[in-house]
Amino acid sequence: MAATPIRPAFAWEDVDQSFIRPKTDELGREMSTTLFADQRQISSVERRKGNSGYFLPAFFAKQLERTDEWARRQYEIYCDGWYLQGRSKTPGFVRAVCDQAIVPLISGHQAAVRGHVDRMKLAGRSANVTALGEWHRSIKRLTSSWKQRLEADARALEHIDNPSGFSIPNKESAEPIGKVRLIYLSKLTEVNVELEAQKQALVFAIARGNKVPKIHQAIRALSEQKTKLEEAINSDSGAGTFRPRSSGDRQLHDEERENQVSAAGRIKKGGRPRKDGERKAVLELRSDKKSWVQIARIMNKKTGQNKTKDAYRALARLG
Repeated sequence: MAATPIRPAFAWEDVDQSFIRPKTDELGREMSTTLFADQRQISSVERRKGNSGYFLPAFFAKQLERTDEWARRQYEIYCDGWYLQGRSKTPGFVRAVCDQAIVPLISGHQAAVRGHVDRMKLAGRSANVTALGEWHRSIKRLTSSWKQRLEADARALEHIDNPSGFSIPNKESAEPIGKVRLIYLSKLTEVNVELEAQKQALVFAIARGNKVPKIHQAIRALSEQKTKLEEAINSDSGAGTFRPRSSGDRQLHDEERENQVSAAGRIKKGGRPRKDGERKAVLELRSDKKSWVQIARIMNKKTGQNKTKDAYRALARLG
């Protein structure tokens, strides 16, 4: 029985900081300057309200919001840098970024905020012990939330790395493994269609000078899904290596081949059935003289998605 290939262990030293440091340094400078900007803005509101107890709770609430946003951006910076190195996320990478980049950022900003408040006390502003205690508790909860969030991402990647839970199949296991592979082939078709639509949307958005961070984010996520699915299909962990050894196995193998041909045909014709349904709905809305902004709003509400108007424009052009 062949062994499943083992992915090399992740090492933090593998992260090329030349891709990362310029952006993290810029983020650090932004974190420092916004402390003073937030202080001025909230002080102005406090004066209008005439409530001396307003400042600290409002200031801490704003800093908590900022810290969560910066943690998200820090994570995206590391993911983008990793992609630029031609690598895809692994459980080890996600956990290392959490420990080495996200948790230190949160604790560092907690200390910076506390130091800022201490300086304000020296300048004559009274301290609010209750607000200070709640600030530290909120930061602790935020840290725990990020750890849980990234651990969930890491576990999801572990599941993708070993999707079927099967070793090299024998006669008895060939059928369930074949079905698993069919599922992954279908999902890969789905991802390919969506990826093509997002790439076209990116071209349209850039041509019009529109902002594209959401499209970039979608392309990164889809590219990663595609890589993981292709690895799952072609790996030794189950579906990618079995060879039909009986008439029943040969029939199953033929079904898989037929599925691949069918999948390729669906991409060429404009996508999987769900995508075809979305495209039909988009074209109907367009025929009703709806603008692309209106179409995006209507379709996102209907499907629960968050696509841009350019993504729907690209989907309509896939046929």
